[in-house]
Amino acid sequence: MVKSMTGYTTMNTNRIKRTAIIILAIALLACIPADISGPAKANAATKVKQPLPCSELVDDLGKAAGNKVRSFNSDTDISKLSSGKALIKYVKKLRKHSVISFVVIDVNTGEGFGANPKKKMYSASCLKGPYVAALCKYKPGSYRRSKGLMRRTVTVSNNDTYASLRRKYGHGPMRKLRALTKASSFDPDWKYTYIRTRDLARLWVGTYWYFYRDKNANSVKCRKMYTHGTQSFICKGLKGRAVVHTKPGWYPGGGLNVQNDAGIVMAKYNGEYSPYIISVMTTANGKHKSLRKLARLIDDVHRDMYRLAQ
Repeated sequence: MVKSMTGYTTMNTNRIKRTAIIILAIALLACIPADISGPAKANAATKVKQPLPCSELVDDLGKAAGNKVRSFNSDTDISKLSSGKALIKYVKKLRKHSVISFVVIDVNTGEGFGANPKKKMYSASCLKGPYVAALCKYKPGSYRRSKGLMRRTVTVSNNDTYASLRRKYGHGPMRKLRALTKASSFDPDWKYTYIRTRDLARLWVGTYWYFYRDKNANSVKCRKMYTHGTQSFICKGLKGRAVVHTKPGWYPGGGLNVQNDAGIVMAKYNGEYSPYIISVMTTANGKHKSLRKLARLIDDVHRDMYRLAQ
């Protein structure tokens, strides 16, 4: 009888110990800091990076120079990347028959690359995009009153509606955007003019900030007008890769033969946005297929630069 009671007592004591251990383990798990738990790790991995200040991106674009395809504000040697080699080879091919000038800058890092970005070329209708954005930004009441004119100006590049907007609201909005972005190579009082490729990119830096950062009630409605522009080889070339906001410009004949495009590419890799500004100015008028390929090759290089920066 004594042995039986002893066994019962021992078993009961072991059960109490196991219960105490389980309670202690639960208490310890509850004390684990939230910043190393699974969900917190997932949130950290998909955190959206903040863009550099508008003024800093504008200054970084001032470092873009040189006729060859090369990086600026970056340690990346474009010629060492497989995507870079493909881009360099293709630009050489296009340059046998056309002037090719372009520049790209990542808004999160300020790293960029380009070829002949200081080249001054005829804008054609490229200036319509930044002008309408500046109008929505600096004269917010204009969107409600003239959204139809704006839409036709941006989506189908209607010259008459653009002229109407300029007459109605003046050149002040473009002057302010020019001052904000230090895009000094063009006259803001002209509807169409000559401008450096990197200054066209600077205007789009200011436009990006208006669309996504320094917003007002018009920002989202305004940027939606820029997602499917007529003759945008950037938009068509990157279809399926990213959301794109662009405004192209083209002019056949008259010794110009320009086919230009510029805007914002909302690139997204591994669930993280890494937007970039792109400006492409060429004399390859009508060569849409070739320029769509150029846009894809440029995007490939940006993708590789993003990967190397991680």
